[in-house]
This record gives sequence, structure tokens and C-alpha cells, in this order.
Amino acid sequence: MWSRPTFMDVSPYPPSRASGSSSSPADGAFHKRLRDEELDAILGMPPPNKRMEMSPMVSTPHQSPDHAACAANLQNAPMQTTPFCATPVAASCGAGSELVRHLGLRWGSHRAQGPRSYQEDRTVVRLAEAAEEPHAYFAVFDGHGGAEAADYAVEHLHPNLMRSAFADVGDALRDAYLRTDAGVLAAAAAIPKKKASNAGAAAVTMLAHARRLVLAHAGDCRALLVKRSGMFVELTRDHSAEDDPAAPVPTPLRPDEVARIARAGARVESGYVHVDDESLPMTRALGDLRLKVAAGLDWRATSTERQVVTALPDVATYERSDDDLCVVLASDGLFGSVMTSAEVAQRCWEALREHGECHDAENKAARALVECALKGHNGGDNVSVIVVTLDRPPPPPAPPPPPAPPPFLQELSNTSQTTEPCDSPDRHALQSLLRQPFGVAWPADAAAPPPAPGSNEPYVPRRPRQLEPSP
Repeated sequence: MWSRPTFMDVSPYPPSRASGSSSSPADGAFHKRLRDEELDAILGMPPPNKRMEMSPMVSTPHQSPDHAACAANLQNAPMQTTPFCATPVAASCGAGSELVRHLGLRWGSHRAQGPRSYQEDRTVVRLAEAAEEPHAYFAVFDGHGGAEAADYAVEHLHPNLMRSAFADVGDALRDAYLRTDAGVLAAAAAIPKKKASNAGAAAVTMLAHARRLVLAHAGDCRALLVKRSGMFVELTRDHSAEDDPAAPVPTPLRPDEVARIARAGARVESGYVHVDDESLPMTRALGDLRLKVAAGLDWRATSTERQVVTALPDVATYERSDDDLCVVLASDGLFGSVMTSAEVAQRCWEALREHGECHDAENKAARALVECALKGHNGGDNVSVIVVTLDRPPPPPAPPPPPAPPPFLQELSNTSQTTEPCDSPDRHALQSLLRQPFGVAWPADAAAPPPAPGSNEPYVPRRPRQLEPSP
């Protein structure tokens, strides 16, 4: 018999809203349109009501035409065993298996429409073998007001990242989010004003490397790290306009975001961001044309720093450790008012323990979380979950040997000598772009084209943009 761990929240952020409450599925304001048919036809996936995606080493009927060969390879594949999972690592099953072994991870995903009329969630998993630094890319996009923003982000965010001119991965992620946002806004603005789309999407993305994870998010999608020892860490902090339900008096969950929105000329009231007659319960998102800037301003002529519902993401880097079990990335149909982070961590830990001997343990864990949100907690939203299990990271490379001592020592004068670090031309590039008019800093026509189906897009840096002097 094994004992179930008592999960400890080691996150510095306020706890999520208690479970049990949810939006009414009959609420017309939350009805969504189903727009998965075209994507399913391209990818050959099952119907959008129940979507499953698994890593290349996991054999599924829709994944490879040579399903029987893959299954035979899996039966003879070596095993990597953790206290929770024993997952076959296929030596020759599917493209990217070498990269997957190098990164030390496996994944599965599941999403369901739930009681909503439409499905606006999207999930993405890509292997970037040809990148300057090979990685696995995971993303969850939670659309609202239509699926257009989520669909655009599925096709363009990662290509925009791969073609970013910024060498620093954090700046490249911010650049990719804002460039993707520019494309969403331009497409929405091109529609006649009376019919202009106000679609938006919350987003959470993760770049998985062998020794670290890089997270970026805008909105209320969340990433949660579950530890083998029975603890968890919230890797993201929701950009929510709502009040803290645990506070005795109304207190915003994100007072820093409330202050930022006030500086941008809008207001947060009753758990919503308000611009004219439009409102949204989150403070950052892709799209949301009518909430992008304060009333009377042009979104193209307003800088990112002065935007209301901005797509500028928070970015954080997490160094992997031996105690890391998995990362859960999900829409607010799982989190938010449905399940607390502690409940999600507990259920995922149990599911991985229960299905540890299965070759698709990650997929079963994702399905268990979706079913728990919809059936166990009466969730009323679309639910999308990606579970990424993590092997123990490889040891760091050995440090270089110390330099040989010089043949003799020369006495220096008492004059203090310092060397100024080299200031690269793009050292302050991102900060300068954030102060420029949004339409100038991130022109929509410069968005990266979507990759060809099934291709691994190469890393092709853009030519650095000419920056205007900072005001």
C-alpha cells in the first residue's frame, strides 16, 4: 500500500478560488462557437469534443500509418522508470524520438467541450529539432468571443518565436506574443466596424529544454508543477481582474494589474476590466480589439506600455530538478473557480500513480483531470489539459579545468582598472519597442507565415528592426 501525499502549496501567490462554483452553462454570454472541424481535418484528429494528443513514442491509431510497427517497437523498447511511471522509450517510433529522449519528457493531452455550446480552446505540441536550441513547445489557448484569436495563435505564435530577432529567449517570447497579437488585431480591425470581431484568447506556453523550462503566459490559463515528494508550484500567476474570494473585504487578486490598467486610462470594477461598454474578467490576453486601449485611443498609435488588455506576457525560467514529476498546462475550465491548484496536483499525482505502467499514462492523467473538472466539480466551460512528465535532468556539464598559472607574476600599479561590459545594439531593444506606437513596433504584415503541416520549421532570425530613439 502506498500513502497519498498531502500536497503543500509552495507558491508565493494567493490560492485559487475554492472549488464548487461555476458559470451556468445556460448563460448566453458564454456560448461559444465550435470551429475545430477544419483543424481536425488537417491533423486527422478525433472529434473536438474529446481530443487526445500524445508524444511520438506513444502509439495511437491516428498518429502513424504504420501503427502495428510502432506497437511492436514499443513492446521491445527500453523502459525508463520513475516512482510513478514506467514509460517505454521507443528507439524508432515516430519523428522526434531522439529529441524526446534528449529532453527527458513525455506528454499527453485531452480536451472536452463540456456543457458549452461551442469549443474555443486550442492545444499545441511541437518539437523544434532544427532550432538553434532544440526544444519541445507546449501551448494552451483559451478563446473567448470567438475562436479566431486562438486559431491564429495556434498557427503563428511558435513560428513568430522561431523567427524572432532577439537572442534572449525571454525577450523572444515577449516579441512573439506581441507580434501574434498584432496579427489578431489587424485581422479583427479589417472587418467592417459594426461586425468587427472582439475575439481574444488567454495563453500559456512552455519551452521544455533538458535542464530548464521557460514559461510565458497572458491571461488566466495556468501552468502547475507537481513534485514527486507531494508538493506543487504554480509556475504562472493568473492575470485576473477578479477579487480574492478568501479576503474578508473585496481585494483584487492582482492589485499590480489594477494599478497598471488605471495608468492606461481604464478601470477594474466588480471583477472586470471596463472600456466603454466592453468588459473582460482578465487583464491580459491576445486580441480583444475593443479592450486593447482606453476609450478614444487608436490601438495602432498607442504604445504597448499604455495598453489596457495587453498581450505582453509574464516570462519565467524554472531549472529542472530530480523531484519534478510533471507540469500541467490547462485553461481556466480546469482551474479558476472549478478546481484549486492543490486539487489539480492531487488528482494528477493519483492518476499518474494509477496508470504508471501504461504507455499512455500522461494521456490518461489529462483525461482524468478533464473528467474531474466536468463531472466531479460541475465545470461549465471548455476544458483543455496537457500533462508533461519529466525525467530527472542530466547532470550539468563538468566545469572547464582552471587555467594554467602564468610563468611569472607582474606587479600592477595601485590604479584601479575596470572594464565596461560591451553594450550590444539590441540590449535595450525590447524596452524601446514597448514605448513606440504598437503599429510601428509590431507591424501586422511582418508576422511569420504558418509552417507547412508536419514540418519542423528552421530557425531563421529576422533582420533586426531599426529602432526609434527612446523618448
